[in-house]
Amino acid sequence: MHVIQIGLGTNSTFIQNYAGWYGDWDKGLDWVLQSVSKTSPQHLTGVAVEPVAEHAQALRPTVERSLPGVALLQCAIGDTDSDSQVHLLTKSQHDAVLRQVPWWHRKGLAQKLVYLLNMSCVGTEHPEMQRCLKAIWEEYSVQPDIQQARVGVWSWNRLARELNFGGCEVLVVDTEGFDARILKSMIAHCSKLEIDEQENVWPYVIQFETQGHCDKLDGRGAEWGIIGELENAGYVLVHYSTCNTHLARKSELWHNKRVTHWARTLVCERCGAKDSYPYLTSREMKVYCQACVDG
Repeated sequence: MHVIQIGLGTNSTFIQNYAGWYGDWDKGLDWVLQSVSKTSPQHLTGVAVEPVAEHAQALRPTVERSLPGVALLQCAIGDTDSDSQVHLLTKSQHDAVLRQVPWWHRKGLAQKLVYLLNMSCVGTEHPEMQRCLKAIWEEYSVQPDIQQARVGVWSWNRLARELNFGGCEVLVVDTEGFDARILKSMIAHCSKLEIDEQENVWPYVIQFETQGHCDKLDGRGAEWGIIGELENAGYVLVHYSTCNTHLARKSELWHNKRVTHWARTLVCERCGAKDSYPYLTSREMKVYCQACVDG
């Protein structure tokens, strides 16, 4: 596979970047997709996974029209194969809440509701859900109704078996706190296959969210813990931020020209260093190498 993305939400998907409306194109996602060997939508192979039916259905016409090699699944990815509940704000509830406020408040409220639309969480509420609901109530005196829907949960092993793929070039995970659990499932699957079948089934490049949501669900240090597990499994921490973090398979980073070129676009804004991993993005959105951060 060229790209696997788990957790689509309402924006920043490889589907939109490759074949969507130009207004939905995302610069940050485009950067990591520069490491992919195929740029033509007709030849791209990929898997897109989203537990919320509304979000998946919104992207399906684009997939069917322009991305013949992409599978779009409405399910969740977890440690084991099971069923669970997804906590979500539906589009109909989103629209109903907007109608409850005067027109001059709707733009501001809509911006806050976008966060709720993208806070869908499997098995439990998003750790930031109640804080956002409280803020909306205090400012607009409306209370969105968070609903639940049944969803199938697949392990990484089942995902690979059902879609018949080995590895992928880019893996993007954004699952509102479940990123670490999904990556653990991926590590277990790839480690076993590497031993049993000696296959190269590891993603070349991994992006996952590091905004602290995993720590709130799985305990303090969960995000840095999974970074450590990935490093022990053969990855290099290329870039860290409090938004998204990027790792590359060591063998690909040094020997795959596209991955090498992608990683070398990171340059320290203080000393100009290249190939000095990891790089860190500050809150002011400036990129520094570790040496300059420590110094």
